[in-house]
Amino acid sequence: MENMEFIDNGLARIRGDREKGAAQLALTGVEFLRDAFEYFIRRDIGTALANTRETALALSGVRPAMAPIANLAAEYYRIIRELVVGHGERPGVTMAQWAAARVAEDAAERMAKIATLGGSLVSSSAPVMTISYSSTVENILLESGGGAPVIIAEGRPLFEGRKLALSARSAGAEVTLITDAQMGVFIEKAGMALIGADTLLPDMGAVNKVGSYQLALLARERGVKFMVAADTYKINATDDGLGLDMESNQPEEVWELHPEICANVYFESVPPELITGYITEEGVLGALEMKKRAGALKKNIESLKAEG
Repeated sequence: MENMEFIDNGLARIRGDREKGAAQLALTGVEFLRDAFEYFIRRDIGTALANTRETALALSGVRPAMAPIANLAAEYYRIIRELVVGHGERPGVTMAQWAAARVAEDAAERMAKIATLGGSLVSSSAPVMTISYSSTVENILLESGGGAPVIIAEGRPLFEGRKLALSARSAGAEVTLITDAQMGVFIEKAGMALIGADTLLPDMGAVNKVGSYQLALLARERGVKFMVAADTYKINATDDGLGLDMESNQPEEVWELHPEICANVYFESVPPELITGYITEEGVLGALEMKKRAGALKKNIESLKAEG
């Protein structure tokens, strides 16, 4: 691959971004691929296509716990390749821009459908309980018009739940922000537990912020529905998840004075048997129905890897 510095810098930005969730980082990855294609097309279109493919392959492995990055990278490459092979022209924009816009528009449409469906499932009386921050959960709460009370576990060590709490409160929701350790105290008040997901494993286990598994266990113990809001592009269709890197970050985030005794694992998997249902762009689905959606994603990824 030509000009590794350009590629390495882009990959490093995505690898080091601890603020955005999987859906947002996946779109950042698409923007990076758009810029890569336009960077390499200065030589010729064949070079641009070949280097964009290599960049997409590198991008697909940069955050293994976030399947949408790989899935949208493969989707972008599929579209840009079809445009190149078909000599496609799009008025007013380059091929790279059109392909990126197409992927982003499709993603936005999926998110809008999930928000509408999720908002309709949220009760105006029994609180929704969640942990940390998820843009998908945020959209659902906003779509409900602030009518749903919400209990939010703050999500140590970066306290991302505070961002969701402020957003929900600004929409008029009755918000209770709790420490993660208080989830057992508050689960009995909840009518539904709801999380997003950074990845859905092939068995439909949901990879999400640490604390999600605890919330799922508490929900089962108390007979509370545990729902996962995720579009089908979050399915990891090519990995059994056994060797998945759940990402650890700097121990200083946990205790700056004594990092040598701290662990800071970011993600964990909630097994599918604890999940009541998946709120997707295609409706509320069960695990078996979700598995059927993995085929097209797997084909995209395998085509990306096999070409060349």
